[in-house]
Parts: sequence; structure tokens; C-alpha cells
Amino acid sequence: MRLRSPEQKIIWLSMMAIGIALGANLTVAQVEKANKGMGYLQFLAKDSLGTVFIDTMRVKLPANSIQPVSVGKHVVRIESPDRCNWYVRDFIDTVSISSGDTLCLSVVFPRFILLNSQPYGAEVFYGDKSIGYTPLLVSAEMLRAGNLRLRKAGYLPTVVTVPDFSSPGFWVSLQKDERFNQTQMKLQVQLQKQRKRLRFWTYTSFSVTLLSGISALLTKKQADHYYCLYLQCTNPNAMQHYYHRTKTFDRYAGTFYVLFELSFITSIYLLMKNIAIVK
Repeated sequence: MRLRSPEQKIIWLSMMAIGIALGANLTVAQVEKANKGMGYLQFLAKDSLGTVFIDTMRVKLPANSIQPVSVGKHVVRIESPDRCNWYVRDFIDTVSISSGDTLCLSVVFPRFILLNSQPYGAEVFYGDKSIGYTPLLVSAEMLRAGNLRLRKAGYLPTVVTVPDFSSPGFWVSLQKDERFNQTQMKLQVQLQKQRKRLRFWTYTSFSVTLLSGISALLTKKQADHYYCLYLQCTNPNAMQHYYHRTKTFDRYAGTFYVLFELSFITSIYLLMKNIAIVK
């Protein structure tokens, strides 16, 4: 089409400009509509990433790449590139994405180091919290914090210092606490004395129980014997004599029986204390 006048040229250029502006606005609107409710995750890592799981979606991304994700909370799990090394674990984090935002996620795979002690079985404390006993897998982050201590009865408390973080494990030698050993020796001596005293009184109590039981039976038998004579006798003087003997031996039998019960209960109590001390 040939433009015959300058006015026509101006009108034609104006219409083209309006069309271009409308097209640009439409394109921007479509892009904004497509991106509405979306955010971005950027994975920052020194090494290559393993398989990335965003919730249940599996993606394969290179390091320092950007992945569009929907708005909201997501659980991100990145498999360790070295799947054969069980000292290095998968990266797991929960992220919250806002619309149009880009969240930079620094990917550092948690690394663990095997902590052992000589002797083994020392209790491991992180701050004031007990986290287990040696041998124990401890995260390198805890070890770098320098707030890890070992405690074991008979040994001095030891602060864990890692000589080499690249090593898969290391040993900590515990030093004996001489004061603790001396105190334990004194306690052992006192305990031995207590055991001897307790054993003596236990044997004594059992002996009293046995003797009082036998005495109760014998005196009861004598009381029964004199009572039978009392029933068979016709002489008033002899009857009076047998009656008093019966009462006397009957009192003896009752006294010995009470003593038997008390000593028996005491013997059981002392025996239980002996068993408790041995344990």
C-alpha cells in the first residue's frame, strides 16, 4: 500500500505503535498469568548434585541451577552423590516459597565421623545433653562447634578435639581420675565392713530364730506333759504342783514363740539387705 500523504504515514505509524503496545501488554499478561503462584529454588552447591526430590517429584539438576516450584512449603531431599559412603548422608530441608520469590538453598551434605574412646562406653554430651555412648556416629557440625565432651566413671571429663575432619573416625584416650579411684577404694573398704557387720547380725538372728523355735517346741511339750499329769492325778498337793509347772512352761513356750517370730522377721529383713548390698 502506497501512502500518498504525510498524514496517512503518521496515522499508519500510530496504528502500528498501538498494535505493538497491545501485543506487548498481552504477552506480559500471559507471562504473569503463567507465573502466578510460582516461585523458584536455586540450588547452590560446590559439587555436583545427586537426584533431587521436591516433595515426591524427582528432578535431575546441575549445581547452581534454578527450579520453578509452586507456592507453599516443600520438603527438599537431595541424594548424596557418593551413595557408597555411609558417613555422608542425604541433604534434607523444608522450605517455604512465596510467589515470585527465588530462594537460594545452600546444599551441604551432612557428614558424620565415628567417635570412639579408650576405654569404650564413655557417655557423650553435646552441651548439657547426653546424645549416646561411644562408639558413636557424630555429625561433623557438632564436632566443629567444639562443645562435645566425654564422661566415664573413674576417668576425667574430656573435651573432644578432632585432629582431622577428613578422617572417617578417631579415638579419644581418657585419663584415669586418681581421686575417684581413691574414693572408690575407701567406699569399698566401708562396704566390706558393712557387709561383715550385716552378715554377723544375720547369722546371729538366724541362730536366735532356730534356738527360740526349738525352745518353744520343747517348753510346749513339757507344758503338755505336766498338764496330762495334772489331769490324771488325784492328790491335791500333786495337782497343785503339776498345775503351776504347766503354767510356767506354757509361759516359757509363749515367750519363746514370740521371740521366734521377731527373730524370724529380723532374719528375713537382714537377708534382703545382704542381697541388696551384693547387687
